[in-house]
Amino acid sequence: MTGTALYRLASRGLPRLAFWMNVRIQRLGRLPRPGKALRAGRQVETGTAGGVPVTWLDPARVDRGVLVHLHGGSYVTGPVAGQWRWLAALGAELSMAAVMVDYRLAPEHPHPAALDDVVAALRSLTSAGVLRPGHWALAGDSAGGALALAATQILVAAASPLPAALVLMAPWVDLTLANPQIPGTEPDDPVLSRRFLEPSAAAYAGRTPLGDHRLSPLYGDLAGLPPVHIAAGTRDVLVHDVRLLRQRLLDAGVAVDSLEEPGALHAYPTLGAGPAADRAVATQAAFLREHLDPDLPFPVPSRNAPHPSRENAMSEQLSAHVDIAATPGRVWEVLTDLAEYPAWNPVHRAGGGRRRPGPPADADDAAGRRPGDDPASPSGRGRRRPRAAVARQAGPARADGRRAHLRAAGAGRRHPAGPVGDLPGDPRPVRRRVAGPEHPACLRGDERGAQAAGGGSGAHRCGRRRRQGAGHGVGLGMRRRSVLQAAACTGGAAVAGNAFIGKPAMVWFRGLTAPRWQLPMPAFLGVGAAYYGVVGYVLARSIDRRDARSTAWSSAVLVGNEAWNGVFFGRRSTRAGFVGLCAFVVPLVMLQRSVAGDTRARYVLAPYTAYVLLYDLPWTYRLWQLNPTRPSGTRD
Repeated sequence: MTGTALYRLASRGLPRLAFWMNVRIQRLGRLPRPGKALRAGRQVETGTAGGVPVTWLDPARVDRGVLVHLHGGSYVTGPVAGQWRWLAALGAELSMAAVMVDYRLAPEHPHPAALDDVVAALRSLTSAGVLRPGHWALAGDSAGGALALAATQILVAAASPLPAALVLMAPWVDLTLANPQIPGTEPDDPVLSRRFLEPSAAAYAGRTPLGDHRLSPLYGDLAGLPPVHIAAGTRDVLVHDVRLLRQRLLDAGVAVDSLEEPGALHAYPTLGAGPAADRAVATQAAFLREHLDPDLPFPVPSRNAPHPSRENAMSEQLSAHVDIAATPGRVWEVLTDLAEYPAWNPVHRAGGGRRRPGPPADADDAAGRRPGDDPASPSGRGRRRPRAAVARQAGPARADGRRAHLRAAGAGRRHPAGPVGDLPGDPRPVRRRVAGPEHPACLRGDERGAQAAGGGSGAHRCGRRRRQGAGHGVGLGMRRRSVLQAAACTGGAAVAGNAFIGKPAMVWFRGLTAPRWQLPMPAFLGVGAAYYGVVGYVLARSIDRRDARSTAWSSAVLVGNEAWNGVFFGRRSTRAGFVGLCAFVVPLVMLQRSVAGDTRARYVLAPYTAYVLLYDLPWTYRLWQLNPTRPSGTRD
């Protein structure tokens, strides 16, 4: 489930916040660009189309087709991580390029800004030859689904080139929310409610009536549309309008493929991985294969196939040169090459040492003997010869120009997980105990081995010292220096800020008239301690990434918090406390936005940001209302 959906679920039953504050909170999870995990192994490019920002996923596949997506978010926020995941998954399933249109948002830009942006981007890409007839589809979820439908209606009316198909997920096609069945479904929908939708619709509509067909395409002309696929869940307040849209599309002669998932939530294919989302992606991919240009060389669908980014030359070599009739020596030769490729070798991926095995090339191996077996034994599988003797004999016999690494000097190289590698030519390592304080860094001599070793003293029997690099000695994946700098800044701020909180200030605080929902003092202390830990962690990651912007906003948050302590406890003024907290929110929200590209920092900071916005602001405001003047005897 996305952060926006979680926020809407968590805020049920809380006091109603101002609309602008709700929008700001929901935009904390906005990701105008895909996250780091999706960018790995995938080409991502940003640009403009018709003056509108767009983000491409795998643009090199544009010749195979293009999937254009319009994100949801009630016209006031988005896109979010789940929408990027869905777009990447469907694009990879079809081996097509995908593009997200970053249209303008309300309330800063009311209607028709978003619709104009979408139409301008589509026409620009069409005129540039990027969107070719029969080779592109238009998709959208929630508000984006309604935009996709409304934009296509405009294209039909103007006789402009149309997408080959529409893929809509729970489209918000009626902003009036007049369907009488909505109140019955609303208690079962943890994501959407009229409490969120109505102000969003009013902010987007501006002065345009909500029933206008450009805002509510359900009331527009549906004739002439391309084939439409609609997906919705039964626990969605919009499912009734989706059913009505499906019937009106059929009445207008439009081909419709509908998928209604029992028990699923609003726009469920974008909420996260799961069986229902997987079924939706598979169904949508099959629908697009059917309606896009049949000349496109679509790959054979397979839910278990590896991601295209994981395919490499080694996998092609394995499939091309090893078959069911391959000799054991040939199989071992290819697997040896695969062991040298990091994507196939778990030892490489773990960052530890590696063995360099060789093929069983001698007669003893052909007979089924292992390199350490004594040929004098009747079966060849009797007692084992000494390891050094085997090394002296096997080294020269197995060396060839193609694999110069097969040498006796590699005998006894240890595996990072504990088992010890046998001779270079032994496909099955012989286990033996590792004695002494040695670790993989001494055996390999690279930084990854030192990192895998973790703790331990710097001196080892091999006479080498473990190198201290990024991540060494710190269990947080950061340099020790970054952690120490952040700890010094956070600790200094804590000491300076809490100097204002003395016994007289606490006596004054306890004498205030408190709201009924005020937290007890131990909870305040716990939140304060958690605050310093959270901000210190975010600051350390910002320093470690050399992110000047996030570092500056982290420092501003520390200064702002201690300034709040000064004005609230130092001046002993509830009004100053509320004004100071409003000022503190600014750097906090900016910090949350600046760490959007750091998944760990974003999720660590988000709960505290939500706490300040949902509890601290209402609490200080109520405290000010209950205590508008200072008690007599307090200082000015």
